[in-house]
Amino acid sequence: MPKKQTFLSDAEKTPSGAKKRHLRIIITDPDNDQNQVIVSVTTLRYPSQDKSCVLLPGEHPFIKEKSIVDFKRTTVMSYIQIFNGIQKGLLIRKEDISDELLKRIQKAATKSKYISDEIKSMFVYF
Repeated sequence: MPKKQTFLSDAEKTPSGAKKRHLRIIITDPDNDQNQVIVSVTTLRYPSQDKSCVLLPGEHPFIKEKSIVDFKRTTVMSYIQIFNGIQKGLLIRKEDISDELLKRIQKAATKSKYISDEIKSMFVYF
């Protein structure tokens, strides 16, 4: 999947116990093993949340409230995992983000203390 593509995660349990899907954003091209770095977006609710990359309503059609890129939840997924998840309906494909927003997220990701060096090594695939 090309970077800039987004999808909704499978339903995840929130601290309140409700199940909710989160917007995921692909921020790298596939590496040699077809793996890509995926970041998660969550609503900004608490003062303790990492505000290094704040997203405002309207920056993506899915974002209706002030949100953040939750770098603590950054993960690596293979192209096949994403493709199959969308085909099976476990993941829901959403609109791509803009080039400008992608660059802002990538810049913040390179500085994030919450992303492991192993994952940061994949940033050459920006």
